[in-house]
Amino acid sequence: MEELADRLGGLILTGLPGATVTDEAAHFIAGTAGAVLFRHNIATVEQVRALVSALQNARSPARAPLLIAVDEEGGPVTRMDALGSWAPAAMALGAAGDPSITREVYARIGNDARELGISLDFAPVADVNTDPSNSVIGLRSFGADADAVAAHVSAAIEGLHDAGIAATAKHFPGHGGAREDTHVSTVALDQTQRHIRDVDLAPFRAAIATGVDCVMAGHLQVPALDEESVPATRSRTLLKSVLRDELGFQGVICSDDMQMKGVGAGVTLEEAAVLSVRAGIDVLVYAEMDAARRALAALRAALADGRLQSEDVEASLTRVERVRARTTQPRTSVTPRDGASLARAVASRAVALVRARGGVPPLGLQPGARVLIINFTEGGPSKASGARVESALGRALAAAGLHATEQLRDLDPAGHEYKQLLLAAQTADAFVAITRRASAHPLQARAVADLALFGKPVVAVAALEPYDATAIPGEMAVIATFGDSDASLYAAAEVLLGSAAAPGRVPVPLAQHADEARA
Repeated sequence: MEELADRLGGLILTGLPGATVTDEAAHFIAGTAGAVLFRHNIATVEQVRALVSALQNARSPARAPLLIAVDEEGGPVTRMDALGSWAPAAMALGAAGDPSITREVYARIGNDARELGISLDFAPVADVNTDPSNSVIGLRSFGADADAVAAHVSAAIEGLHDAGIAATAKHFPGHGGAREDTHVSTVALDQTQRHIRDVDLAPFRAAIATGVDCVMAGHLQVPALDEESVPATRSRTLLKSVLRDELGFQGVICSDDMQMKGVGAGVTLEEAAVLSVRAGIDVLVYAEMDAARRALAALRAALADGRLQSEDVEASLTRVERVRARTTQPRTSVTPRDGASLARAVASRAVALVRARGGVPPLGLQPGARVLIINFTEGGPSKASGARVESALGRALAAAGLHATEQLRDLDPAGHEYKQLLLAAQTADAFVAITRRASAHPLQARAVADLALFGKPVVAVAALEPYDATAIPGEMAVIATFGDSDASLYAAAEVLLGSAAAPGRVPVPLAQHADEARA
């Protein structure tokens, strides 16, 4: 029993502070399943390799290497962007509609991760984004069609495996239908049992059939499947009866970060750790090492007093070792395109015309015509460099001979910002509004709507979720890019100029405007 108590750290993955590792941190992590790297741990390629090497060197040579994990989904959730590694959001890949490209993108992610010594990716996202009001998934989902999401999830897993990286399907049993964010509150799904089984679980079935290494349980209460209504991370019904017995998953079940508010009020960190392992979690994930230490102490106490069964702990440790074996396998000989060319290829395939109005797009302007670009972004004018154009879209329009000027405005422009926008609009021949979550920012939506009052061509480029189209007037043309990278905004510019089509398909349903419904 003492030997097993010493190995209980194998049920924990933990974050660590800073870009270097202290001897104390390295010693603690050496006795765990491994480490999770966050953005604050990643500065340069050489630094990350040195950090990982220090962690691995602290591990006893008699033991298998540590798992080094990272949240690298692409799009808005990236940890390796500081190194120049970038991948499109899942929804962009859903809009492109080609799982073979998804496989290539995730092979690229996997190759970049493996070069750093990373062995486990907490991706892909298997959530079916059925609720437009979802505050945390959005672009992270491949879309709202369960079958399409399943195909992309399988392709993503295959891509990571091509690179010799272990993959994780998340967030079981599905976060796409929840409006709240488990980072900040408890979340209960109100979907029916039939909906959950037919829609939310479909991508997880596909992931399991593809050989996914891990499934991450979300802090999601699911009354339709578990009448106790406890988060999935401590629901024996969801983890054992559904995920293990019904879906047949034999790999590692890991938790979402156990320090999130979704774990539930009134449950201590220590109690949550013990209850989750008893319910069927194999690996507990912690962002902070102090929390991981407290959890490990609680697990040891629970093993000693019989609340944890030795056979269950041994089974979990065995599953973790199988994932470790994946990470020692050679990668395939398939070499994906470099990140930049792959980003351009996806952006050009993903860009979608949500609606055209009055022959726009293209803008159809003569050289020298004045185009005002209003770029709604967090921080607004404080981010301006003083250049005439700030975005890749603005630069592309200027390069095409248009007199393009750009204003950076806050996500909810008010007062002086709003007046400046309207003043500049008076002398422009056409407008392009780069919107970001206009559906959640009413002053942004109002500002875009007011541009239509000038009687000039207006196009909104929904640079993140396409739901912006439902927040602005139905008579306004809308292009969706599913990301605001340079590649994505350049693809939108080509559509505006008429030099490229918009072949993408919006992979989520959009509410119909009242004026369209009457037509």
